[in-house]
Amino acid sequence: MNIKKMALMGLIILAIQCGSKSGDGSKDALTLLALAGQGQSPGISGIYASVIGGGGGGGGGAGALTSSGVSSPFQLLEQTYPCKKGGTFEIKGDVEIVALTTIVYNGVNQIYNSCSRTMPVLGTGTTSSVDMTINGTILMDGESTTTVDPDSTLQNPKFTMNQVARLRSSSYTVNGFTYPTFDLTFTRTNSKVSIENMGDIEKATISVSETVLVVGTIGEEVVNSTFTYSAKYDAF
Repeated sequence: MNIKKMALMGLIILAIQCGSKSGDGSKDALTLLALAGQGQSPGISGIYASVIGGGGGGGGGAGALTSSGVSSPFQLLEQTYPCKKGGTFEIKGDVEIVALTTIVYNGVNQIYNSCSRTMPVLGTGTTSSVDMTINGTILMDGESTTTVDPDSTLQNPKFTMNQVARLRSSSYTVNGFTYPTFDLTFTRTNSKVSIENMGDIEKATISVSETVLVVGTIGEEVVNSTFTYSAKYDAF
């Protein structure tokens, strides 16, 4: 698969909300929803959406990244993209592509200026979607490894992803609600992801089925929850 496409997908796919709840963390999920403010913000989904502009900006996301095919040093990525429903998204930081399959994020700042997107919210099965308008800055560190499925194509990429991403912010707002200071790590294991109509910004959609472990703090609350869900939503 073209390395630019893989880099793009690595930046956009984390922007997925958590769906049906499993395990012992239901109290954590309810706490996060309460912190978000009823009718204003989609809770932890709003935080998960913080990386949506990496590819959803419509400008190609990490398309400017290149790799030698073995290992490249960290490259400073500094680009601004329009968001599909208005506003802009800017990404600044060090990104490394290793052996064509792994992307490492080192101190990547994501800066949102009234960036509007439609994303799914917490629920069960295939969740509904809401418009999110995001402002503020999030710092991300982490690593993702992608294995492309044999029947993957450029127009319909399919792959399995494992990813760990640490997200931190004290100035992050979704739909007018300012989140408490948070430091959350999202761990995705064997995520099954496919993108339909990859070449058409207006029609492209993402389907995902995965389990996500969320640990860390939001405000004064300690979070340790596991979410298992399936969802489909706009890719750009």
